[in-house]
Amino acid sequence: MATRCIPLGPLFSGEGSRAFLGLRITDGEASPCALVWVPEEVTCEPDLVERLRQETSDAAKLTHPNILRVFGLTEVDEGLARVVEYADGESLRRILEVTKRLPGGLAARIAVDAALGVQYAHLGGNEDGTALVHGDLRPETLLVSYAGVTKVSGYGALTVAPKETGGKRVKGRRRHSAPEQILGGRYAATPQTDVYLLGLVLYEVLTGEVPFQGEKDFDAAVVTKQPPLLNSELVPAKLRPVIGKAMAKKGSLRFPTVQAFREAVEEAMGRLPDRFDLGAALEAAFASDNARRARQRVLEDGVQEWVVRKGKGPRLAAQPVAPKPAPTPPSGSSFTPVPPRPRAPPVAVVPPLLGDDALESVEEFPELPSVVHRSPLEEKAPELALPPAPTLAAVPQDAQGAGPRRVRRGLSPWAVAIPALAVAAAVAFWMGRRSGPERPVPAPALGPSAAAPQGGGGGSTRASSGPEESARVVESPRARQIDPSPPPRTKPTLEVVTTPPLTVSIDGKAVGRTPSKVDVTPGPHRVTLADPSQGIRIVRNVHVKPGANRLALTVGKGTVTVSGPSGCEVRIDSRVVGRTPLEGPVPVFEGSHRIQVTMGDAHWKESFSIVDGEQVTVDVAFQAPERG
Repeated sequence: MATRCIPLGPLFSGEGSRAFLGLRITDGEASPCALVWVPEEVTCEPDLVERLRQETSDAAKLTHPNILRVFGLTEVDEGLARVVEYADGESLRRILEVTKRLPGGLAARIAVDAALGVQYAHLGGNEDGTALVHGDLRPETLLVSYAGVTKVSGYGALTVAPKETGGKRVKGRRRHSAPEQILGGRYAATPQTDVYLLGLVLYEVLTGEVPFQGEKDFDAAVVTKQPPLLNSELVPAKLRPVIGKAMAKKGSLRFPTVQAFREAVEEAMGRLPDRFDLGAALEAAFASDNARRARQRVLEDGVQEWVVRKGKGPRLAAQPVAPKPAPTPPSGSSFTPVPPRPRAPPVAVVPPLLGDDALESVEEFPELPSVVHRSPLEEKAPELALPPAPTLAAVPQDAQGAGPRRVRRGLSPWAVAIPALAVAAAVAFWMGRRSGPERPVPAPALGPSAAAPQGGGGGSTRASSGPEESARVVESPRARQIDPSPPPRTKPTLEVVTTPPLTVSIDGKAVGRTPSKVDVTPGPHRVTLADPSQGIRIVRNVHVKPGANRLALTVGKGTVTVSGPSGCEVRIDSRVVGRTPLEGPVPVFEGSHRIQVTMGDAHWKESFSIVDGEQVTVDVAFQAPERG
């Protein structure tokens, strides 16, 4: 069942996680999801891919509030991935890393909610009517949301789980195994195995420790010994017999069903904290953690980008710019500004996340505000004020025209002629400037007697000092500030620099190897940096702004110590690093890697993840191949 998805970026869900945030597109709508990448060793084998598709299809039928929903598989540029529900929360392992342990009430609430989901899967069953056993319940596969809901993940992931050698439980997961799994591997699991694992999770959440992890012979201790801290003060007295029965060595001595285990926990603890209490405790524990805010920011940016690119949702409304107020004339001046010409309607602002095609279709610019130009003569014209016109009283017009009629006096001829001549001279000068090209125009020399008085109050006058100065026409400073042509549009660039050099892909298109500088469109882009030979694969979401942009990244390193039989060939990411015993720890870049150890015809493989500065020790559980 194919599902259309858009990868956004890492899930930031804790150390070693390779999951990605994404958007699942259904019926024209986008909703958050998580992408869990399928290992390359699975995708290169058609039989395993077909088995994975069947398992994914079966898991997709499980719809329960306490089960992390599985939607299907998706094929994207980064590879094949399982698409699962995105729950805003933290894995139980991450919670224990921060809190070390939880009080009895909250621990019981998590166990009870997880049991509800597991019981539903048991009853839903497989197509042949048998119970669908999880078999891998541990803090890494339980997720607690900030709403206080516990969800069980991992259904439909059997094919992508690490392979078991010789029918034995994988070494990295043995400490969360029931006795029958230690002896017979994953296929020995029954519904009572899930009961044991739920009891084991409850034990670890209460005590902060996994039983028998310090034993020299761990496998023998799981099969024969009782958990050491079961009777400690860390475990509530009423829960001790419940956990003891759930973790019985024989399946027949455990609770017959997960539901019976859940009911026993509820009866022992009485009233449990509600989900709001669990959510509030989670919020308090991760109040200073930035991972959740980073996830939310990635999702918000991704949704906004998708909405704008698909033309859905409201566009950003245009914000009309208020016209500038008309210039206020100086006190006592009779100058009246020319009214501005009518403006065009405001142009809508294009959101920055639109593609190039949308930007090219909106090549309009808002009109520049009207600017009133004043000629030098206007600036130097004497202040002449017209006398105020007398107020005219309303005259009733009766039918007979009776009553005295008030006669308005005529204005003095000089009061009209002087301002009229000044205005006419100013208009003639301005029209002459507008009709000719903008170049220096010779002006007649002005004698001292012809110089016009300045400004508002008369003041001093200045004669031309020579032909050069008299020929210069001075423009208004405001006129020089106006550039009617739009500024040139430059395409943004993105420079990518990494240590070590890596191959670069932008939005799935290869652009070369770092350092690299490419032209890109403004807006969000997904940059993928990779070097398969060194196990490096990094994805970053960047928002390109106009101008030059730069992404600089240094990939951190950790070390791997390999412990195994002498004389084995060790390969990490298909690169031979030597034979055991190795001279020392092997430096590797942070990320996910695969180690392969070979001795003769026997092979041992395991995947691991490492972060910057981490030291990982790999114990090779080497077993010779079975002989027929």
